[in-house]
Amino acid sequence: MNSIFAVALTILLVGIERSESRDGYPLASNGCKFACSGLGENNPTCNSICKKKAGSDYGYCYAWTCYCTNVAEDTKLWGDPGTGHCIPY
Repeated sequence: MNSIFAVALTILLVGIERSESRDGYPLASNGCKFACSGLGENNPTCNSICKKKAGSDYGYCYAWTCYCTNVAEDTKLWGDPGTGHCIPY
């Protein structure tokens, strides 16, 4: 019985650990998403933006904007509370 409880607790904790990582669209200084071309994975532009702006080591071009995975906790992402509206240059 104790082993079943231990397994269930481990699965629960692993699930909580995974839910902490955030993915999303990083924001430029004007509140807009970063544009990209060449849709798909391993986009060099998005990888660079994600590393510099989101503390992430991986990004891809989705719907002509950069999407970052596993971003730093303090990164503001599109749709976060208080991010405001996009004001194009």
